[in-house]
Amino acid sequence: MVSEDRPAFSTALLVVLASVLALAPSWINYDIIANDGAFQYIPVAELFLQGRFRDALLTPQLPLFPLAIAGMSFITGLDPELSGRLVAALAFIVAALGIYRLGMLTAGQRRVALLAVLFLVTNRELVQDSVDCLKESLLAALIVWGNVWILRWVQGRKTWHLLAGVSLLLAGGLLRSTALFFIGAWLILWAFHRRRGMVLRVGLIASPVAAVLVLWLIDPTLPIFIRSYNLGLIFKPEHTPLFLLTAAGKTVNEFLATGNPLVMLFAFAGLYRMRAGAYARHATVVLLIYLLIMVMWGHVFSGRYLLAPIVWVYPLAACTVYEAWRSRRTVWKMCAGLAVISCLALWGYQTQIPPDPDKLAWKQAGQWIGARIGPGREVMSNRARLAFYAKGTALSLEDVKAGGPHPCIAVDVATEEGRKFKANYDQAGLRADAVFRSVYVYLPES
Repeated sequence: MVSEDRPAFSTALLVVLASVLALAPSWINYDIIANDGAFQYIPVAELFLQGRFRDALLTPQLPLFPLAIAGMSFITGLDPELSGRLVAALAFIVAALGIYRLGMLTAGQRRVALLAVLFLVTNRELVQDSVDCLKESLLAALIVWGNVWILRWVQGRKTWHLLAGVSLLLAGGLLRSTALFFIGAWLILWAFHRRRGMVLRVGLIASPVAAVLVLWLIDPTLPIFIRSYNLGLIFKPEHTPLFLLTAAGKTVNEFLATGNPLVMLFAFAGLYRMRAGAYARHATVVLLIYLLIMVMWGHVFSGRYLLAPIVWVYPLAACTVYEAWRSRRTVWKMCAGLAVISCLALWGYQTQIPPDPDKLAWKQAGQWIGARIGPGREVMSNRARLAFYAKGTALSLEDVKAGGPHPCIAVDVATEEGRKFKANYDQAGLRADAVFRSVYVYLPES
């Protein structure tokens, strides 16, 4: 590895500007908040804003992102949704600066570092998550900078570098449990880095892992094992060879699709080319851990769960793409050029996607309901985020009977359930108080 100088102010400014420009189109085309933001992060953030810290910390949701939302809202006076979006966008910029630093640290070439930044800021999944109330960019920022400081410790052996890196990765564990995979990968490298004392080091790592497994077997209902640390998602009875093979195929396919197939293939080549270095060895172990855990999960998961390892290997891809471009063989130059062009093309396609008019209708209907009946009221709907924008409590449509007393109802007839519901209300002679595209709103006792 090559020791890096601090990036010049002009280069850092270039990275920041590229990040902002990458986010701007998706920020403008934003329609409505993601389900996780509406029903996991913002409710907990509101508890923090109300000073109910004990209640917030006792929820199953990991606390760091809701706390960041609450802090941004408290400082700026903005509503939690916009505050969460700002936290995500700022973290995206910080992650881009971290990738630049990582590229300089591992390759020592500014062009390679900037190429890695290009791969990050054009990742469609990360860009989309970074304009929404989602924690993926903050997780990426903590993981990238945490590992940068640990790599600096590997080079310089300064204790405070190690402490800073581990602290940032532990903070990432308060966002998503998978951040701890990166600490685990460093511990595995430490355990096997030489023969002498290897058994003792492996035992030191295995002992707490075994203790956690025993605790889970004794009482899997403990709060720590809810949601992110739910080991029941991993240890399933249906782990047949066919199940595991199918899950492995799904995981690899999702990894390639989320990270850009060409870029990820160059990253895999980089793992081999730089296999002697601590960075590549650590990235290899991280990828194997992710593959193992996702295969054990077995179910379909969002690509955003894989963003952390994808972002982590972008400098590897950048090194290999740069070397391919400098090759004398035309075929390698073409592959390198296609990798860069594909990033820009996929990002460009993302920027052309306008806000979803149907989702905007849910938002408009919810805001209209909130203005009519006030916050904190029950809203029965087949679109839960509609109730979020009404600042009400979302209830299912299943128990509503035409003609009987009911709270506010907002039904989207774009679904089969919604069409059947509206047909029943039409037969009962009830008419909607307002219509927003396919959403029909019935105010209380109308």
